Amino acid sequence: MTKRLVEIDDDLLESARAALQTPTIKATVEEALRRVDSDREETVGAALSTLAGFNFEERDAGWR
Repeated sequence: MTKRLVEIDDDLLESARAALQTPTIKATVEEALRRVDSDREETVGAALSTLAGFNFEERDAGWR
């Protein structure tokens, strides 16, 4: 784990802390990062599911 020094808007931090119901700054930042990562994984998973059902051969036939 790497220690970082960053400036964080106090109002944004308090808003995030309240929304995420986290007790500390560290917990708030980590939970926010986890949720962003989870949302990204869900988006990628949904895109892959859509592509899994796509018939590329049928699409290619239309171009010929």
